[in-house]
Amino acid sequence: MAKREVEINITGDTSDAQASINDLERETRKSFDKMSEVAKKEADEIADAFKKTGIRMEKDIKQSSVDARRHYEKIKKSGTALSKGKRRAHDGKTGKIKKK
Repeated sequence: MAKREVEINITGDTSDAQASINDLERETRKSFDKMSEVAKKEADEIADAFKKTGIRMEKDIKQSSVDARRHYEKIKKSGTALSKGKRRAHDGKTGKIKKK
């Protein structure tokens, strides 16, 4: 269907038309607010289901890997951990990445 511009000229008392437009605007806003509320609730429920089943998003897994690596390097560079402690930290890092 071809698009066409439409021009409407209204003369005389337009208060009823303005009231109708205001009502439409108000009801549209309510409708969008309700849709937004429902969408947020459903998104929260889905996120909760993922969390309860242990399913994680790829970006969360990558972030865990980055965090674990950063913590391990901090321990390693601190000079405070003995080789046994470094091994435990390394094992903890790799185990944490695999679990999540």
